[in-house]
Amino acid sequence: MNKELNKSVKHYTIEDLEEILDKLPYQIWLKDEDGKYVYINKLGIEKVGLSKEDIIGKSDYDIRDYNIAKQCAETDRVLIDKNHDIYNEEQSNIDGQDIYHKVHKFIVNQNTTKKNLIGGIAEEISLDKKIQLELESNLLSYLDESKIEDDSKNILHSTLVSLKKFIKCKNIEIFLYDEDKKKFQLIFK
Repeated sequence: MNKELNKSVKHYTIEDLEEILDKLPYQIWLKDEDGKYVYINKLGIEKVGLSKEDIIGKSDYDIRDYNIAKQCAETDRVLIDKNHDIYNEEQSNIDGQDIYHKVHKFIVNQNTTKKNLIGGIAEEISLDKKIQLELESNLLSYLDESKIEDDSKNILHSTLVSLKKFIKCKNIEIFLYDEDKKKFQLIFK
């Protein structure tokens, strides 16, 4: 006998959905129209550096550096005023290090209370952005063939230093295959 699931009955719990959100590699949050957090996932909690209890019910001004909080509040206000999704890249400086995020903010309508929630998803793109900025700043050097090899090694070295910090490892080694010698050669360590 083939039993058909009743489509109006949900076969999952809020805890199931929150577990999924906690496993995603993105910071995910919900705020009320006053900018107070009503939900934040595990990665978001880790990035803020406080407990979930210390975040829920608070605004960005309560839990973040003033400049970052101001930036968050400004985009929240634009989102509410214009009532359309916002996709942007945000930069902040934490402990002297530039941090970049791709951020998507949106309105979540709550038909039951007639209030809206501000939803957000952020992905850290600091390493990608650093590589992009280095490539852009060295674009003219790439056009000068006499400088290509030296500049490329410097860019690669700088990128590896950033990558080591980002993935928190001690060492990265790069080997390139030399066709003439028919063997791999250590290029960077």
